[in-house]
Amino acid sequence: MKKFYKGYKFSDTTSLFNGFVKDLYSKRVAYKKENNEVMQLSCKLLLNSLYGKFAQKIDSQEQHLHINSITPEMFDTCEIIEIKKDIFKVVKKIKPKFANFIIPIWSSYITSYARMKLFNALPKDVIYMDTDSIITRKDLGDSKRLGELKKEYSLKEVVVVKPKMYYYKDSDGFDYVKLKGVGKINKETFNSILDGKGTNITRFAKWKESLRRDLIPNQTINFIKNIDLEDTKRSWDKKFEIEPQTSKPLII
Repeated sequence: MKKFYKGYKFSDTTSLFNGFVKDLYSKRVAYKKENNEVMQLSCKLLLNSLYGKFAQKIDSQEQHLHINSITPEMFDTCEIIEIKKDIFKVVKKIKPKFANFIIPIWSSYITSYARMKLFNALPKDVIYMDTDSIITRKDLGDSKRLGELKKEYSLKEVVVVKPKMYYYKDSDGFDYVKLKGVGKINKETFNSILDGKGTNITRFAKWKESLRRDLIPNQTINFIKNIDLEDTKRSWDKKFEIEPQTSKPLII
């Protein structure tokens, strides 16, 4: 059982984005018919990114700067700490101000409506679902209407481990692996992870990590990443195994 201690209730409702969404969606459909990939993709990105600006993260309170980037004004508003030669940690003393366009409740409602739409469409034998998708044995139909479910693939084989970690093969024989935090991998690597083996990862060293580990920023680093197969977002009777299992939602 998990506890939560505070919440907010908003009593007013509005259909603020109806015109925006319908206009862009109709334009996207028209551009698709014209085979104008650039414009239809632009409309798609604008639609998909609608809620993001309203939940934009505020500026970081902490930065790592080279001495040449530190201005005299910073000494009045920030705490400046040397962490290595010519590199300083700059921490703002003043609490950040939220921009007027940051209204998280709008973003929350948009996401919640999408989840409610999926929840109401759920059959009993759901294999996997995410914020915008469902994998199930039941045919839920196919629609191109705004706000309705669209059938993306017919799948021949599916292995779901936990959220953002799964493999499927579609009816055309195409293999797809999703593994958040790892990047593109093939089925063989996915199966190796299921057998408890680590996977080799190559990525760029980020700025703060480079400072901490004495690396050159943006140099490529190689390491072996071990993947935990256990799902902590639902309640399971036993540890992960390849055979189908059932689970229950966590009680909040």
